[in-house]
Amino acid sequence: MKCALAPVGKFEEMSPIFVNRDVLEAAVPKEMLDYLTRTGRKRTTGKKLLGAFEADEILLYTPVLRWYIEHGLELQAVYTTIEYQPRKILAWFVGEVTDARRMGDTDKEKAIFAESSYGKMIEALERHTNVSYTKDEKTVDRALRSAWFEDLTEMADAYEITSRKPRITIHRPF
Repeated sequence: MKCALAPVGKFEEMSPIFVNRDVLEAAVPKEMLDYLTRTGRKRTTGKKLLGAFEADEILLYTPVLRWYIEHGLELQAVYTTIEYQPRKILAWFVGEVTDARRMGDTDKEKAIFAESSYGKMIEALERHTNVSYTKDEKTVDRALRSAWFEDLTEMADAYEITSRKPRITIHRPF
C-alpha cells in the first residue's frame, strides 16, 4: 500500500504512520548526537522506527486504515489485500497441550508433559533481560560499568536500566 497524510492539524505534533527506515548520521539532530556522545552510545545509524507522513508498501490492519482515511489519509496504491477468515487455528495443538497439562497435574510422574509445549521449548531464555528504574545517579553509574549492562534510557527525572541476566536457569530437557 502506498499512502500519504498531510502534516496538518492533529498530526503536526506526531504522525500516526510508522515505518522502519535507514537513518543516516547526517539526519540525526545535533542535540541527539550530543546526548549520544554524553551517554557513551554510538547507535546513530541503521534501521529505526520512525513516524512518517507517507509510506510505501506497508501493511495496515483494516480498522486502522479506515481510521487513517477518516482523518485525511490519501491512498495512492494498493498492492495486495489479505482477507481475514476467522477460525480456530492449531486447535489440535491447543487440545494436546491442555490434555498434557491435565495429565501432569493429576500424575506427578508425568509433570514434564505439563510443562512442555512448542512455545516453551523454543523460548530464548538467554535473551531475557532485567529492567529497573531509578533516580539515583550512583545506581546508574554502577549499572553502566556492569558487564551485564544492555541499555539506558533517560526519562524526565529518572532512568530505565536494561541489563542481561547474570544467571540463567533452564528447567527443560535438552
